[in-house]
Amino acid sequence: NLAENTACDRALEKAKIAALKKVVGSQIQDFKSQECKNINDKRECSFFESTIAYMGEGFIRDFTYVENRGNDEVGDFCEVKLTANVSTPNGKPDSNFNLNAKIEPDNVFENESKDFLLKGNVSPKSYIHMFNWYPSEDNKNYLCITKYYKNEFTKPLTNFKFPPSGQITLGFPKFLKRDSVAEYVLIIATKEKLNIPCITDTKTNSTTIERKKLLEIINNLDRRTWTKHMLAYKIIR
Repeated sequence: NLAENTACDRALEKAKIAALKKVVGSQIQDFKSQECKNINDKRECSFFESTIAYMGEGFIRDFTYVENRGNDEVGDFCEVKLTANVSTPNGKPDSNFNLNAKIEPDNVFENESKDFLLKGNVSPKSYIHMFNWYPSEDNKNYLCITKYYKNEFTKPLTNFKFPPSGQITLGFPKFLKRDSVAEYVLIIATKEKLNIPCITDTKTNSTTIERKKLLEIINNLDRRTWTKHMLAYKIIR
């Protein structure tokens, strides 16, 4: 079970998504394809799908909410009742703006695997920004993975891959007791150059941005100038 605070955080985000859906639901890009097929925790994967699907598709200007915490035979739970003021998105998506990506050779990897390779293409040529989300380690931040390869992603691209050169090692979180863990990739393509203010922690050398901050940046862009894609993969201990 999720920790109680995390459960309430997710309940609040789901309530926000439900509020957005009532206003802009008909124009939401559908991510519910094969991304979660190999992921054990379907609820977690579905949560990520929904969060990304509604990114930039509307904006909650202000809201109030009430939490109801408790427990039942399944475990702790948190319910949220939300009242929100929802604004429509800044323009409509460009139907000719196409972004596709996949993980090769599959989206299931063993611990310490060096076989991870993400390939994608976008039309028209665009600036590519990629982020990892590790919900089991850090639920509130995205890792800005393209920032580690600045030279390769400073110009607009038609085709891209990650890593752009060499290999990366997929590590299983040491503190987790379960046998597999899901991790996620968010890809954002922008027609114009966009400065995303990721912050580097000098102790861990990790470069991240708060999920809320990234959402705020995206919500302020003209919807015709950017598009998005999500991927999920699993690491086995």
